[in-house]
Amino acid sequence: MLEGNKALYILPGILIVLMIVGGMFFLNDNEGVTNEELIDEIELNVEIHQSDESVKVRAHWDWTVAPADGLNGDDYLGMVFYNESGEVVEDFSVVESELQLFHSDEVIEQSHAIEGENGLIFTFTNQLDEHISYGNLGEAVVTIESDEVVFAEVFLLHTWVNHSPLVSADATFEMVEFERGSGIPYWVLNVSTGE
Repeated sequence: MLEGNKALYILPGILIVLMIVGGMFFLNDNEGVTNEELIDEIELNVEIHQSDESVKVRAHWDWTVAPADGLNGDDYLGMVFYNESGEVVEDFSVVESELQLFHSDEVIEQSHAIEGENGLIFTFTNQLDEHISYGNLGEAVVTIESDEVVFAEVFLLHTWVNHSPLVSADATFEMVEFERGSGIPYWVLNVSTGE
């Protein structure tokens, strides 16, 4: 009775075994990205709007993936303003400076910039707390009064370990120094509004 229908019983068994083996290979191969590799996955957009005597810069970032090795520490966003010659403009008045972190459409953290040596610096949380990730989706809006500013550059400093506060005041993060500690891993991504 089973002789003519052996294929009906053997083929589904082979198919199930192939699906299980293929699924195991897929799951083992798909490890995600590390914090070091995240720089290649982040979307950082910057735009500038100028009026008679004020300049508004908006920076928006979104990590398209979560790092497999977790979220810890603080991240930093620097804004530097330039004139027509490409020189840093240090003479400006801050009208507004606000950074917001989002979870979906909800604001989960807000901060304001401090003035650095050559621009403005924001500090914000980078962590996973009860299934809410901080730092992966955010926006900073800065309005300054200046008739010299033609373009701006935004620098995102990402760390992935708990560390003491940043003490360097360089908004380009060329010189990064933390209060108590060295060897803290980080990378810096920068985007310009154009010249």
